[in-house]
Amino acid sequence: WCIPCLQEFEKSNRLKKRIQDEENLEYIYLSIDDEKSKWEEKVMELKALTNPANHYLILDRKKSKLLKLMLIRENPDARYFTIPRYSILNAHNTIINNNAPRPSDSLMFKKIINQIN
Repeated sequence: WCIPCLQEFEKSNRLKKRIQDEENLEYIYLSIDDEKSKWEEKVMELKALTNPANHYLILDRKKSKLLKLMLIRENPDARYFTIPRYSILNAHNTIINNNAPRPSDSLMFKKIINQIN
């Protein structure tokens, strides 16, 4: 839970709520934390900014098919994306943009969402 990630939750909150209502959009949050109890605590701390039900903990990073599909790896030299990262999926769970701009970059983020619809 790096400081830029936490700041992004705050910066994008108003835009997130507006887009969710306008576009039938849902935000989910994936975490690769090592300690489940610390992850749970942080999720509860963020409940004013995010829906706790939309947070998911990847239990086995090395075997996760989802992380493999989304090209998330622990080794930044492996030519894969690292975290934090933002991805946009459509209603059919197809990845539209696997390295999307931060939601607080409202113009670019909204442009991508509009292209999907």
